[in-house]
Amino acid sequence: MKKMKRFMKWFAMAAMVAVIIPAAGLAQGRRNGVNERQHNQQQRIRQGVRSGELTGVEAARLQRREAQIKLNEARARRSGGEFTPEERARIQGQLDRSSQNIYQQKHDAQDRNPNNGVNERQQNQRDRIRQGVQSGELTGVEAARLRRQEAQIKLNEARARQSGGEFTPQERARIQRQLNRESRRIYSQKHDAQDRNP
Repeated sequence: MKKMKRFMKWFAMAAMVAVIIPAAGLAQGRRNGVNERQHNQQQRIRQGVRSGELTGVEAARLQRREAQIKLNEARARRSGGEFTPEERARIQGQLDRSSQNIYQQKHDAQDRNPNNGVNERQQNQRDRIRQGVQSGELTGVEAARLRRQEAQIKLNEARARQSGGEFTPQERARIQRQLNRESRRIYSQKHDAQDRNP
């Protein structure tokens, strides 16, 4: 009987430790989550300007929105140094909306850089994949799959160029459609619910 009580006591303590330690880790991860998301969104805006996906006006508008979120975060932290669950939810909601807005602005039909060719887009997508791996938004398997798709597009491009050195309008349109699909795949993989850094 004593062995059973001692076992139950140890079992209960182990269960409590198993619940408390991961919860503490989650709380720490969430505290950094807001800053990490803000940094990631700033990177996405800068990358969008470099690649020509964002106009100067769009980038300025997105930067103002990010600055407003940072101000809201600072005000929330001033009240006690830590977010309340309500404040955290409000800031995360603002970051969600801002992230969606960045995506929409980068993928709208505005022509920012008419000379932004296939090679620049491919480089941009390789950079997005690399950034996704570094930030933990992409697993190694996801990145490898996306890189294989990129290689296939590069092969299709090389075959199209062999016919005369330059793309026909139809070949260019086909390659651009493939790049559009790949861009959507990269976005989907980076924003799915998989846990990359357990």
